[in-house]
Amino acid sequence: MKIEDLQGERMFIVREADLKALIQGYNAMNDRLERIESKLNPKDEKPVNGAELLYTKYIMADLKRSRKTIDRLMKDEFNPLPMVLITPRRLAIRRDKYEAWKRRQGL
Repeated sequence: MKIEDLQGERMFIVREADLKALIQGYNAMNDRLERIESKLNPKDEKPVNGAELLYTKYIMADLKRSRKTIDRLMKDEFNPLPMVLITPRRLAIRRDKYEAWKRRQGL
């Protein structure tokens, strides 16, 4: 790669081979980052058995609703979402109960 000064302006001359190498390096780095991110943040991770606990984050993603809407569904007087506090700030529900609730809702 060369840098030349022409009347106060800088001009970059890049060889085609250098540019191809840069693009390949960039693409390889992007692929590697995507693989690392997918390991850290698994998307649409489905629980395996019926007794497994589903947390609010999974319910929100499955129903495509916000946390505020999930709270409203829990307070519904006809068919409340039966989530339970696991810790003072964390809600959960067993998968089989969640699937039964979804069937009753018609989802």
